[in-house]
Amino acid sequence: MLEFAKEVALHKWFLTCLLLIGISSSALAQVERRILQEHFSRTDIHSIIDNSIVALQQEYLHQNKVKKAIFALQQFRDKPKFNKGYDATVFLLELEKLLINSTGDRSLALLPITSGSLLSKDENFNGFTSNNNITTQRLQGNIGLLSLAGDFANESAIQAVDKALAELHNVSALVIDLRDTGTTNIDIANSLLSHFVKPNTHLSSVTKHSPANSFELYSIRKTAVLEGARDIPVFVLHSAFVEGVWEWFSFTLQGLGRANIVGEDTMGIAQMYKFIPVGANQQLKLTYATLGHPVTKQNWQEKGVQANDYARSEEAIALAVELANEAIFKFKVE
Repeated sequence: MLEFAKEVALHKWFLTCLLLIGISSSALAQVERRILQEHFSRTDIHSIIDNSIVALQQEYLHQNKVKKAIFALQQFRDKPKFNKGYDATVFLLELEKLLINSTGDRSLALLPITSGSLLSKDENFNGFTSNNNITTQRLQGNIGLLSLAGDFANESAIQAVDKALAELHNVSALVIDLRDTGTTNIDIANSLLSHFVKPNTHLSSVTKHSPANSFELYSIRKTAVLEGARDIPVFVLHSAFVEGVWEWFSFTLQGLGRANIVGEDTMGIAQMYKFIPVGANQQLKLTYATLGHPVTKQNWQEKGVQANDYARSEEAIALAVELANEAIFKFKVE
């Protein structure tokens, strides 16, 4: 099912629930208007399509697909059936289907813009809030456990994660639990990663649709909040649902020999997305960059980040602790 259709179904269910609990019809109408605009004028339709064309031209990674998509969008925009306006839900479903069919890219999606939208420096997280949880624990054997869960969508997360790391001072090994993570951006992930490598380490190539806009990504200089962070054994826990930038974090540390991945292989999403407003309450989700190894340009797209030590997600922490204790003992012997 298309992503916008899912949102519509959720909105309809929500409105039905309000009606069942006795919300007045006038109040219900106000809620419905806020949730979803039911009818688009011809001007609305033309504006959404024209803005979608600009977004594809300026931001879309796969520029070889843009010409065909624009031709299809322009033909769609000029259909006589839109002259007197059109049902908003049907229009958006048709438009999303056209975008996918003309590009062959099922990651393209039209989504509602929710309240409390949040923009980050490198990725647009319209509709996402920083609903996250950070916990620390000192396990037997002086092993530190840093657990991250939920979405990390603004820069306050950098300070929060640094503060959590500082609570694990003097640990002999570190386990980073990413099994329940959601969305994040490259700045936040790079900030955490940079604790474990030297400053200015070449981490990744970020490829955009234009070579002029592509760039190389390097680690940053971090205040040493965790003693020996560049030397202690690091283990990263994965579930099969870890995706995107968190995959980049693990793939990069693994490639640099600074972390072992324990748990399940990940989803395999090496592309970065933006959510670009194209209407008053609509945004276009599109791929705008891909992450890759700085030399080989290879990444984990579709393959996922492969675990060094495979375990079912629920068993990963026990295995990581066992491996951490072995690494600590080996270090003491040497």
